[in-house]
Amino acid sequence: MGGDVGSGDGDLGADAARTLEFEQGVPNGAVRAVLHDPDGSVWLGSYGGGLTRIRPGAAPRRLSRSQGLFDNFVSALFLDPEGNLWVNANRGVFRILRADLDALPTTGEVQSLPLPSGEAMAACPSVAILQDRYAVVATIHGPIQLDLSEASRNDTKPVVTILAAQLDDVTLTPGRWLEAPPGRGRLDVEFATAMLRQPRLTSFEYRLQGLEGESWHRTDNRSPSARYENLPAGQYRFELLAINEDGVRGPTVTLPFALRPHITSTPGFRGGLALIALMLGWIGHRLRTRGMARRNRALKAEIAQRIEAESALSEREAHYRRVFESSVNGFFVTDEEDHIVDVNPKGCSLLGTDAESLLGRSLDEALGRDDPPDLESSGRHLLGIEVAPCRRADGTEFLARIDTLPFPGSGHTRFLTTLVDVSPLIEAQAERQRLKEELLHSQRVQAVGRLAGGIAHDVNNMLTAIQGYASLAQESLDEGAPAKDVHHMLDQVLDGAQRTADITRQLLAFARRQVVSPVGLSLTTMVRDAEPFLRGVTRESVDLQLRLQDDLPIVRADRTQLQQVLMNLVINATHAMPEGGELVIETGTLDRAALAERYPHLGLKSTHVYLAVDDEGCGMTPEVMAQIFDPFFTTKKVGEGTGLGLSAVQGIVSQAGGHIEVRSAPGEGARFEILLPVALATMETPSPTGLRAWLHDGGGRTLLYVDDDDDVRVVTDRALSHAHYQVQAFRLPDDLLEAAAEMPEPPAALVTDVLMPGMQGPELAARLRSRWPELKVLFVSAYAEGIRDLPEGMAFLAKPYRQADLLGALKDLLDAS
Repeated sequence: MGGDVGSGDGDLGADAARTLEFEQGVPNGAVRAVLHDPDGSVWLGSYGGGLTRIRPGAAPRRLSRSQGLFDNFVSALFLDPEGNLWVNANRGVFRILRADLDALPTTGEVQSLPLPSGEAMAACPSVAILQDRYAVVATIHGPIQLDLSEASRNDTKPVVTILAAQLDDVTLTPGRWLEAPPGRGRLDVEFATAMLRQPRLTSFEYRLQGLEGESWHRTDNRSPSARYENLPAGQYRFELLAINEDGVRGPTVTLPFALRPHITSTPGFRGGLALIALMLGWIGHRLRTRGMARRNRALKAEIAQRIEAESALSEREAHYRRVFESSVNGFFVTDEEDHIVDVNPKGCSLLGTDAESLLGRSLDEALGRDDPPDLESSGRHLLGIEVAPCRRADGTEFLARIDTLPFPGSGHTRFLTTLVDVSPLIEAQAERQRLKEELLHSQRVQAVGRLAGGIAHDVNNMLTAIQGYASLAQESLDEGAPAKDVHHMLDQVLDGAQRTADITRQLLAFARRQVVSPVGLSLTTMVRDAEPFLRGVTRESVDLQLRLQDDLPIVRADRTQLQQVLMNLVINATHAMPEGGELVIETGTLDRAALAERYPHLGLKSTHVYLAVDDEGCGMTPEVMAQIFDPFFTTKKVGEGTGLGLSAVQGIVSQAGGHIEVRSAPGEGARFEILLPVALATMETPSPTGLRAWLHDGGGRTLLYVDDDDDVRVVTDRALSHAHYQVQAFRLPDDLLEAAAEMPEPPAALVTDVLMPGMQGPELAARLRSRWPELKVLFVSAYAEGIRDLPEGMAFLAKPYRQADLLGALKDLLDAS
């Protein structure tokens, strides 16, 4: 029935059916047997929960092994003619006498009587009574017939035997008086009984007379022992008896003994303690009296010190109050709720009101901040301080510095807020900034004028030489001069044009507008190739030394631009040594650790190579070093140059992904060190030569060429035609597109200027490549804006260029796979 039972028997005291739950006394487990007792009770047998007796007008009463039941696993119940209750359980069939059944409500304990000849009958579901004497029990082994008359009561009194008795370390003997010395007060008794019939059903009762509140204790034969802990000193008698399975009690065995008290519990010891306590009390009284006198003297001194400290504190408070009142800054004292509890006159003046109007108000409200800003995140920095907007009582606004600091009080925390009007500082800063901008503008205009004058001077010199040599060549041809003389004059014209082009390249490098052609190269090889030119630009009084690393890693940069950088640095170093000296050009490698030690501010994480130019010149002051890369700054006199050299150097190095570092001091020379990252390539790209261009033959291939400058277009057309190209030249991109639409076959390449009226070169190339995707394109321009990261099949050539440069670039483009 799963732990509950229902009944409609009026004998249970209810007219309607009701359900009994486990909490109401129903045994836990499946109810396998229900028996109605003639006295009106109902017995319930549970498999695992023992017996439960339900009587009219009384609460259900459970009976299990803890109350003496032989087994908790009950399968069947029946009554014999004498009214005794028979229980069929896992451990056998046993009987409970009617007298014991009647005593159940008061004693709660019942002794079971197993059949002497019976054996365990596990899980017997039912029983039948035959001729009021025999019981037929159904078991898992088949039906078994039991003779109920064979059950008999055991009237033999069980005798208990004390096996061991120990009081601390003393052994006790039954019936013999013993006085034990003081100890822990632990008593251990072990006992047994010699019953031949059902010894496992024998139980024991014991008690210790002399122990306050002691009563009889009961234990079964499974744990026949008794233990007492921490017994106080005194006289005791331990009494023990055995009870058989039918409740027959045996004779009582006694253990009389006494436990002597510890010396600390004897009257003499206690009296001595009382005397000692009396003496200590007297001594303590004397010491206390003397101590009180000393404390009185110390208290008087402390009171005098406190009066003095309070006087000093009052004086300091008055001093700080005067400081608070007379401060030129506004002070506001607020509580934890941000309410103003004190304010100085300057604070009232800044907000345009009086103290009475401010006290008790929120500080944010008094400052006119309906939505107070987070000063750390939304405040403005001015002159290195944090400022925030505030509003006066009349509605006018001003910027103020606001600082708040907490300071603890008596059981509370106060906050001191300082308010400083920074409007005068703002006005002064604005005026200072205006004057600074005017000064910078004036300096910039002056520098631009100096720069323009230097460039005009150099360009005019070169144009004068070009015009002079061109006129001489023309006259020599008219006069029939030797060809070698005319060639020499034309070479000077070309050299002058090249020097003029170098100036424009410096300007483009300064502006970062120059297109680079990076190749894999070794700085050591580059320096050695340029050595003859370098020695040509240095005076005889300058000792040029090369300290080059042979196995220098490859870098990726524009070879021509790096040669320009090296040339500029060497020329500047030569100018810095008018009296001569040693000039060292050095190359080497710096790993990550060396870079971190030498140049920690750069934060470089990979190996770099360096090119250094070290001179013994006049050196530079810190002020000059701070401006040497400024294009509007120069130390050269008028007529000595443009001053663009170092600015162009910095532009070229930056375009190559490198850095330039300078170390110098007055009278100690200067060292310029260029750092470039190591490239992934391990092979050096060969240096270009003009020979391959002059040997190049166009083979009659068709070129489309457009340039809006007539002179450039005519010269370039003749150069390309001379190289056996079929050139179709146009002035405007629209004309070229119109002609290209009629072409049945794609041309070999497009040569186009970048900046032209109407349509730019990149747009023209894109439109033609939409028709011919494989079309090769060569851009030519003096200005490289918009020409970056050209895709495969496109190249760039900077104006001005020589015919050899044009033909070489075109050959490289057409020969590329």
